Amino acid sequence: MNSLKRVRKRSFSPHFVVREDAQLLYGFNNKQERTLFKELIKTNGVGPKLALAILSGMSAQQFVNAVEREEVGALVKLPGIGKKNRRTLDC
Repeated sequence: MNSLKRVRKRSFSPHFVVREDAQLLYGFNNKQERTLFKELIKTNGVGPKLALAILSGMSAQQFVNAVEREEVGALVKLPGIGKKNRRTLDC
């Protein structure tokens, strides 16, 4: 038992999706990330995979700022974001 490492407790903000063919659980570091994820997947052409890629490329706040300021250069550097997705995200 002494060889077991002590693990710090960590909380996360979950999002559970039930589809006809699957049940999916996504976990986020905070509510802001979860809220952005939920808004992104509501967008036509943006699914969970792309939404997670966006969140892995920059923080939720950085993404919101980039969209508000129309910082196209920052957005197209994100994995999975091209000209088509950029237009979908209203930039």
